[in-house]
Amino acid sequence: RDLLPPDDELSVEVLQERIESLGDWQPQGEGATLRSYLLCTLNLHLGRLDRAREHADRWLADRPDSRAARATLAVLDLAAGREEPARERLEERVWEEPGDALAAAGYARVLFRGGAWDDLDELLEVAARDGRFDAELAQVQDMLGMARRGPRWAVTHEATSRH
Repeated sequence: RDLLPPDDELSVEVLQERIESLGDWQPQGEGATLRSYLLCTLNLHLGRLDRAREHADRWLADRPDSRAARATLAVLDLAAGREEPARERLEERVWEEPGDALAAAGYARVLFRGGAWDDLDELLEVAARDGRFDAELAQVQDMLGMARRGPRWAVTHEATSRH
């Protein structure tokens, strides 16, 4: 049976129903892992973070060695305001999988917000040296520069009032 319905029938509910039906033909193994991954992704994009977390936990339970599942859990930790677990997961991901630009950008932002600027400098230096310095990292580097030296306004404005 087709997973995706015709365009005129495509809705979140129909898509979720079709994804959940994957468990009917293979309740364990690859089918269950695929189902957990797809439902996690769907719920994450819909902003249903609690439901996405449930499916991500199942995904990781099915595949404990999945770097993508751990990275997804880090994104969910960040969205829920759990900085420390997110930092640990992203740090692991960045050094295990140097080409993951999304993890590097997330880790850079966590380091910036946490004031771990020396660690952030190291990450930016390694990223530049390895040729994986992208627009996201450039933006974090700019924010770091402004935080260290101030915004360097081009024009100074002064206001005077009667008070």
